[in-house]
Amino acid sequence: MSKKKMLPAIVATSMALFALPSTVSAAEIHFQGATGVSFTGHGPASEPIAKNEPTITCETGHISGQFTSETTGVAQADLTGCHINVLGFTVKCRSVGSALDNTIAGEGTFHLITTTDGPAMLATPNESSFICAGTTITTGGSLITTITKPKCGESSNVATGVSSTTGGVQTHKSYTGKQYYPTARTEGSETVLETGVNATATITFSKELTLVCT
Repeated sequence: MSKKKMLPAIVATSMALFALPSTVSAAEIHFQGATGVSFTGHGPASEPIAKNEPTITCETGHISGQFTSETTGVAQADLTGCHINVLGFTVKCRSVGSALDNTIAGEGTFHLITTTDGPAMLATPNESSFICAGTTITTGGSLITTITKPKCGESSNVATGVSSTTGGVQTHKSYTGKQYYPTARTEGSETVLETGVNATATITFSKELTLVCT
């Protein structure tokens, strides 16, 4: 397997699955009373993948963050147990500069939006790099996550979300006529590959919030 072809995995954008809220306009969809509210979250195995490429699996994930308004916020994520399988061997992956050999970190912003499936979250992580099997991969782009809980008009201190792929690319990536999806580029290559993330997650707000959709 060529190192140039391996692993366009988007772990940084996996953080999108562990944060949940915000939007372009609070008049359309927002979490009422969210400004300044902090949150923490976790998720099971997260699988960033690309068509015809090895899949990275991160066994656990933790996120923390805060709303800067009822519609926007910032988040930081730490994914652990990150690895790929190459020819029957497990190869660990880690962020550039990380002291641990199977931990990937990321941070970025998020915005609540409405898609054809209903309430969703558009996350934009900062560009970051990680190493897997001696190859450095730089990730970027954006990720749309469908909000499955709470429903519009419901109040809760817990929110859940899901992201999925079809044929190695993000299933839901259209918003306002534009395409949003995770990307990855291997060191030494100018080719930016479209990737996707399969994951689910749950976050807990520091207080109960109401999802308002109008």
